[in-house]
Amino acid sequence: MDIYVALAVSIAVGTFSYTASFQGKLNRQNKRMEQLEKRMNQLEGE
Repeated sequence: MDIYVALAVSIAVGTFSYTASFQGKLNRQNKRMEQLEKRMNQLEGE
């Protein structure tokens, strides 16, 4: 029984860390997109 509990916990932790790193990548991409949009707007404004 303890083996199954340990397995479930390790899977949950692995999934959580994977999701967190994936979320971090998305946030970085969103920031990059925002910077690109700002640059495009500046170029259009000139």
